[in-house]
Amino acid sequence: MKTLSWNCKGCGNASTMRHLHDLISVNNPDIVFLSETKASITTINSLIHQFNYPYHFIIPPVHLAGGMCLLWKEGVDLRILDSTTNSITSELNRGTRHRWSAYFFYGSPYKHLRSQSWDPVRKLSNYNCPILVIGDLNVILSPAEVLGGKPYEYNDGEPVHDIINTQGFIDLGYKGYPYTWSNKRTAPDNIQKRLDRALVNSEWLLLFPEAVLSHKAAIGSDHCPSYSTLNLYHTHLLSLSSFNPCGSITKITNLW
Repeated sequence: MKTLSWNCKGCGNASTMRHLHDLISVNNPDIVFLSETKASITTINSLIHQFNYPYHFIIPPVHLAGGMCLLWKEGVDLRILDSTTNSITSELNRGTRHRWSAYFFYGSPYKHLRSQSWDPVRKLSNYNCPILVIGDLNVILSPAEVLGGKPYEYNDGEPVHDIINTQGFIDLGYKGYPYTWSNKRTAPDNIQKRLDRALVNSEWLLLFPEAVLSHKAAIGSDHCPSYSTLNLYHTHLLSLSSFNPCGSITKITNLW
């Protein structure tokens, strides 16, 4: 199974949509997750009709800010459990004995709203199953995750540090270029950060012990695309600027 996940920074951008079309045509993902769609339901429905995804779940933007869309193909055993303006919680079935939760997430970029946007993550332990959290988390958790700009301070990662520790989440890590977002400015004003990642609990890691997340170059947003495979193909679209290599496709690989 293949999954594509992307903070596309708006579905109205022609070059972004051309890139999305190319990614879907080449990689044929079973699941597509888009965040920051910034588009009406009418626009999203028009987009859906361009691709072969009979099932979808849409969270409209608030005054054209935010917005998310999850698409999946026939044969993908996926059930929506819950949603907020920043998240979609789903259950996937890898056979009758292996149900697990995929939490598609867009963390608030505003520090005063961050804790509220992470409230549903705090509740994930209630599901008592293998859990994957993936998306644009909009937070950096160490000095190594930022290049340029003001120096990192531990408080910059709050309350996410506490949530990760309390939930027992493990950062899945990555292969490839370390930063997944760029402000697209030239030096010395260029800033790059690792905002997109995957967090898992130990039960999920036992279910998919070979999982790997890879960042690869992509085009069309200030975030890179992520492409993942673990018989769930998860892709996360990030961004690429003309002056730096920040852009990534995230690939989680595991054979069932």
